[in-house]
Amino acid sequence: MLGGFPILFILVFGVAALVSASRLVMRPRVEAARHLWMLIGGLACASVAGVCGDLYMATERINRSGASGELLARMVIVGFGESLWPAILGFSFAAAALVIGAVGVRRIPAS
Repeated sequence: MLGGFPILFILVFGVAALVSASRLVMRPRVEAARHLWMLIGGLACASVAGVCGDLYMATERINRSGASGELLARMVIVGFGESLWPAILGFSFAAAALVIGAVGVRRIPAS
């Protein structure tokens, strides 16, 4: 599975951020915008932690494989590529939530 176990956390935080951004559009309030920023911060942290965890698992498995030469090079490239999936998914969720949230922030009445 691309991205491994950390993808589950990113999916949960990502869906929560999208729901929060949608609620901010429906009911624009400063408190809701702050809540959205906290969810996006958690999503970013989960994405970075997911990449780190996946890189660790990839290097651990490569080390145990005993591969060498061209096979080793391919394993490193594939392991690195698969390890980037948490960041790709997480920051895609964050970008979508920020774009939706921007509409809600724009609708907050000036005080």
